[in-house]
Amino acid sequence: MKILSLHFIIFFRSDGLLGDAMHQQIIATFNCDLTKIDPALLRKGRLIANYEFNKLDLESSKILSDKLGFGIESITQPMTLAEIYNQGEKDEEEEENVDKTILNGHQ
Repeated sequence: MKILSLHFIIFFRSDGLLGDAMHQQIIATFNCDLTKIDPALLRKGRLIANYEFNKLDLESSKILSDKLGFGIESITQPMTLAEIYNQGEKDEEEEENVDKTILNGHQ
């Protein structure tokens, strides 16, 4: 039995006449350089729009970070939305690593 790739399944169901009849739309997000994406996914007629979210300037980064409750002390350079929203996760990962070290008897 042949295993079908995810993009084949998505486009079989959503591309062309079948996709039009089923009124399906798919939102795709990529966190890598577009040169690494399969050209079949990017060819003309496949995507309606392409939005690129660059880093926010320093002042905007501080404003958003403050509104999210992270404060502005750690914001020293322009940041992406992902970097701003995930600020707390870095602290949680560091705490987990410390906890694991203590549990293993290493201090």
